[in-house]
Amino acid sequence: GIDRGTAEMKLIVGGYAQGKRAYLETIVQKIADGGLADEKTLEEAQGIDKLHLLAARWMEQGKDPTVMALTLAEKNPEIIFVCDEIGCGIVPMERKERGWREAVGRMCCALAAQAQQVERVICGIPMVIKS
Repeated sequence: GIDRGTAEMKLIVGGYAQGKRAYLETIVQKIADGGLADEKTLEEAQGIDKLHLLAARWMEQGKDPTVMALTLAEKNPEIIFVCDEIGCGIVPMERKERGWREAVGRMCCALAAQAQQVERVICGIPMVIKS
């Protein structure tokens, strides 16, 4: 893996509309929207919300979301990633959607392995699952 030294990268996961963004806003000010932000904004952000949408954008560009996210964490070791849990529920019919869902799961596993802390937010309540 990547040698993180004293990195403080964090990963926050949880279901759709469970209060992850509101929680992130209590921790940092500079938050980038993974669905919209450009490369420079992503690199300068303290937190990246909607990482699952950023993963979809990377895939559209033919890039591996895991490699891209780990590279972003290397450039910005204090980053906090926020990602919807999209691997639960009904498996999508479309192959592309299934591939995205799998790529997001693999990316989150890699980030969680490297992260200083991983939290899950449910009903607005953060729970530490790795510290």
